Amino acid sequence: MSASSSCSNGYTSLDDGINCYKLNYRSGSRISWESAKRECEQTEFAQLLSITDPFEQAYMRLLTYSKEVDQTWIGLYQETSNLNWKWTDSRVVTYTNWGPGVNITFNISKSECVYLDGNDGKWRLASCSNSLAYMCKQSLGFL
Repeated sequence: MSASSSCSNGYTSLDDGINCYKLNYRSGSRISWESAKRECEQTEFAQLLSITDPFEQAYMRLLTYSKEVDQTWIGLYQETSNLNWKWTDSRVVTYTNWGPGVNITFNISKSECVYLDGNDGKWRLASCSNSLAYMCKQSLGFL
C-alpha cells in the first residue's frame, strides 16, 4: 500500500496507479451515501469505490482496518427498475462479499445503501442517510 506518482494527492494504489484509492474517514468527512457519491464525482473526479475481485477486497479491508474505520460507503447500489446490482462507475458486478444474513434478493428501498464493514470486510446495508466514511476510486482510462 503506497502512494503512487500517477495517483492524485492523498490517493494510494495497489497496482502502480491503474486504480487509486482515497479513504475519507475523519469526523468531518463522514457523510450520507448520496453526498459521498457527489463528493467523489465532483470534488475528487472519481467514483465511489467499486470492488472487482478478492485481491482488491483484501486491500480495502486492510486500508479501513488500519485506519480503524468501522463502516465505509462503497458504490454498489440496486437499480429500482430491474433490481440488478450496479456499481456507480458502471462496472459490471462480478464479485460480491455480502455479510451473513444480508438479504439482497428483495427490493431494498432507496433508503438502504451498501457499506464495507471494516471489522470483517463484509458488505452490509445501512440507511443511506447515515453519516459514514467513504472511499473514492480513480481508475486510469476508465472514467
